[in-house]
Amino acid sequence: NEIANRADKPVYLYDLAVVTKAATAPATVKKLWKNPNIKGIKSGNLVTQRILHRAEDRPADFTMMFSNIDEFDIAYNYGIDKNLDGMFACTPKTARKLYDALDAGDMATAGKLLDDILALRDLFLATPCLMMAFSHAMNLLGCEGNFAQDYNRDIPEADKERVTAAMKALGEI
Repeated sequence: NEIANRADKPVYLYDLAVVTKAATAPATVKKLWKNPNIKGIKSGNLVTQRILHRAEDRPADFTMMFSNIDEFDIAYNYGIDKNLDGMFACTPKTARKLYDALDAGDMATAGKLLDDILALRDLFLATPCLMMAFSHAMNLLGCEGNFAQDYNRDIPEADKERVTAAMKALGEI
């Protein structure tokens, strides 16, 4: 709360226990969202998202972003329809089709499309550096730059070829 009070920009809560090592309880979020400078939360916890999504006292300008891509299709069925995950950034065409399938209630197609995105993520994980594999995918889309930490080394050419082939198979390039 004190950070939000002192910040000259909107503040967003970050609830990703795998990174922070501590989950943010819904009751804590409900206390914090009373601060007008706290504008949202990124959380990968489906239960937290469901509780907050249903809360009648949630401020209208409080944005909830889901960040557990593995369960996004399930979350969407609860009305949790905003995500913040890099895999959607590097698969914009597939993500659009996924959203369209979810909007149409076509869970079979949505599940297949999400599995396709997850397969690309798993390919990234199989390289020496997930974020350099992501960078290569983003570069293929015309988004130049290195999206990894500056100390990371590039992935081998063979991994770049696999990422390129996967991006082509998805229809992203």
